[in-house]
Amino acid sequence: MTTPPPSTTTTTPTTTTAAVMVATSGSSKNKLKVIVQPKFGNSKIPMEVSPTDNVGKLKKELQKLQQRLHFHLPPEGFFFIYDRDVMDEDRSFRWHGVAHSDSIEIFNGSVSGES
Repeated sequence: MTTPPPSTTTTTPTTTTAAVMVATSGSSKNKLKVIVQPKFGNSKIPMEVSPTDNVGKLKKELQKLQQRLHFHLPPEGFFFIYDRDVMDEDRSFRWHGVAHSDSIEIFNGSVSGES
């Protein structure tokens, strides 16, 4: 008896939105299209960000869009993870090495400045 190959499952996002500008500076051809994903759940939120924008702008924009687009953000606070590293909200997307089509995860909680 042979084992069938593992199936490939495509998860349909529970939140379908149009890409949203996080910042208005610069032309749209210089924007990075990224996917923001909560750690738990199937939501995928497409966003456009400028490589020179600080990560904190993304957080503020998501908080503004939360009610209008009906997706969940942790009420106790959240932070971003990119490429398995915590993103510094005072640093730019370019500094973090974010590229077009990359995913940024949302994690519940907060990050302290202690090492």
